[in-house]
Amino acid sequence: MIKKRHQLTPAFLTALLAVTLFASCSAGQSIKFSKRPVQNNSRIAVLIDADSTMKNSVLQKLKSSGFRVQDAEGIFAKLDTDREKNKFLRLESSNLPVSKRTVNNLFKMLIYKTEIQKAEKLGEMRNKFDVQYLVLMTFSDWENTSWARAIDLRSNELIWVDNHPTGPGDNIETVTEYFISSMTGGK
Repeated sequence: MIKKRHQLTPAFLTALLAVTLFASCSAGQSIKFSKRPVQNNSRIAVLIDADSTMKNSVLQKLKSSGFRVQDAEGIFAKLDTDREKNKFLRLESSNLPVSKRTVNNLFKMLIYKTEIQKAEKLGEMRNKFDVQYLVLMTFSDWENTSWARAIDLRSNELIWVDNHPTGPGDNIETVTEYFISSMTGGK
């Protein structure tokens, strides 16, 4: 009997990377992935999960490092003037007899529509606001762990990930400086 070797497909490797990143972020461990650096003079839109004081500090550090920074929240607000809140389809079995397969297909269609809308928003951000990268950062638990990601809007590829456990003596400025150095290929 000949055993068939399993091939490591790009989809499998991407899923494996996502699971590894999620597990590391959840455990507060340091992890870094960089496909390519983001140049200091790049046009970036930044979405930051932090209070206003921290956001201002992070935006100032990014600008002083040479990035041409735009606030992603403002861009999304401009692109989404008639924003609809997430809508959930509620199917009650007593009122509407549907099979499990139908419910699953409806759910898949809603997910597909959401993913298409995300891709369209990223394309609009790139084209209307001349942004090269979307940078996502969270400092909601910065005293323990912070993380940041960069998406290349030309290809919609995740090109940089860093999960950074906070060390002794770190503050919001030093963590931001670390992310800038990491994102630009310095650390």
